[in-house]
Amino acid sequence: MRPIIQKTYVFLSVMILCLLAASVLQERAGTGTQTETPAPYLYVLREYDGKIALFAAEGTQPLYVFEKDAALLPEADRDAIRTGILIEDEDGLRQVMEDFFE
Repeated sequence: MRPIIQKTYVFLSVMILCLLAASVLQERAGTGTQTETPAPYLYVLREYDGKIALFAAEGTQPLYVFEKDAALLPEADRDAIRTGILIEDEDGLRQVMEDFFE
């Protein structure tokens, strides 16, 4: 698969997953199942089994695991991924995706 098509596919997949996650979070907030104050961010980008993965803010399982090895990132990016990059909203997610995958 050509790299540009592959990047586009990954980006679109992430956007779809984000919309689904936002719907779930919105539904939980509406039904009263969420007892704590919601986190000021929606997503966390961090390492999972050596790959870069997208998590819901309070999630323990990834929403999406990217094929990109975290070990191949520059040192500063690796450190940020290990700590976890907090993403406030879909615009922030889009920016992070552009930074890491384009």
